Amino acid sequence: MQGGYQGQQMAYAGQMLAYQQDHQLSETETRKFERREMRLKMMEKKAKQEVGHDETVVKGIVVLALFNAALLFICLCGGSWKFRAFRGFGMKTLSLQTSLLSINVEFECGKNWVEDKVCKFFQGLNGHHSLMEFSHLSCVMGETPCQTMKTLYYGNFIIFLTVSTAIILQLGGAGFIWFYWYKAPLAKVREWALNMMTVGPLLAVTGIGSWAFCTPDLGDLPRGWAALMSSYTGNSLLSYHPLNNLEFGWTFFLAIITVLFMFAQVAVFPCCFRAHWREQITEQELEEEATPNPEVSEPSHRAGLPRPERLRLSGRPGRRGSQRPRLA
Repeated sequence: MQGGYQGQQMAYAGQMLAYQQDHQLSETETRKFERREMRLKMMEKKAKQEVGHDETVVKGIVVLALFNAALLFICLCGGSWKFRAFRGFGMKTLSLQTSLLSINVEFECGKNWVEDKVCKFFQGLNGHHSLMEFSHLSCVMGETPCQTMKTLYYGNFIIFLTVSTAIILQLGGAGFIWFYWYKAPLAKVREWALNMMTVGPLLAVTGIGSWAFCTPDLGDLPRGWAALMSSYTGNSLLSYHPLNNLEFGWTFFLAIITVLFMFAQVAVFPCCFRAHWREQITEQELEEEATPNPEVSEPSHRAGLPRPERLRLSGRPGRRGSQRPRLA
């Protein structure tokens, strides 16, 4: 018996040795395995770098959107959407600049004592005035100044509506892209962010262009004042010529630069931005949650019997339709 047991042990040891020899990796296979592991590590490192690059692009888009929204807000509060400067007889210089809510008039006298008498007649207009107040004052001076100020006053509502909406769209797009990348990488959220950031500059450039086309030139104001002066004296003592041909101030040009930044922000999306690597996984998880599982159902439905029938066939006491079996 002992010899037979030892023979079995030897046979088992021989089988194990043969198995190990058969499954032992050769030197070539070992090198292949090491290269495969090295490639996997390099791919993992490259994937981490790409994810880090994509995250940097997202942060850059968010920062640029917030920066553009801040610039648009500065444009809304800016004090020089329109600007005109004049020089001529009866004034040393005249400068007019308007914001969306007010107008600033500066008559500068001091050329000579004759022209200063004409200049002092209009020097009472100097200072900051609200557009509504100055519109009422201009309507007293004549039809031309009245129509100019009314058109300017109501035309500024175009800037208020379009630029304010563009600011909201910029902030909303930044919020959606942040929520998409760090909270819920869903395709709908990404599309909402892209649409908001695309509609924002389009709305802003439409509003600014419409405002520039509809609002009048501030040179119509001194033209109306000259007509008022000539009605008093019988002669046009007030003459002027513009110092330059620019009709807009620094706020208008800042708004144009901001719109260009906004379009550059939109161009970043197809060039640099890529969808989140978890987007398809998240979409599949939501589909699986929304799809009902047919295996999870009540036993009555799996049995294919309606509930009342099962109750009658169950034979349990205390239920309607159930009876105890009678003894014979």
